[in-house]
Amino acid sequence: MLRTVLLGAAAVVAVGFVGSQVFKPQISAALFKAGVEQRFVGSMLDDLPDGLHVAVCGSASPMPAPG
Repeated sequence: MLRTVLLGAAAVVAVGFVGSQVFKPQISAALFKAGVEQRFVGSMLDDLPDGLHVAVCGSASPMPAPG
C-alpha cells in the first residue's frame, strides 16, 4: 500500500516537472503578460488634484537588465 502511494506521488511529481518544461514558453509568456497588465493599469495622473504636475518618463524599467 505504501509503495503504491509513493509510486503514485513520484509519478505525479514527474508528470508535473515534464509538463512545466514542455510548457515553459507558454508559462513565461502568461506570467509576463500578467505582470505587465498589473503594472500598467490606468494612469496615476488621473487621481491627482487640479493644478500643474510634472511627469518624468523613462525613469525606470519594468524589467531588470541582466547585466
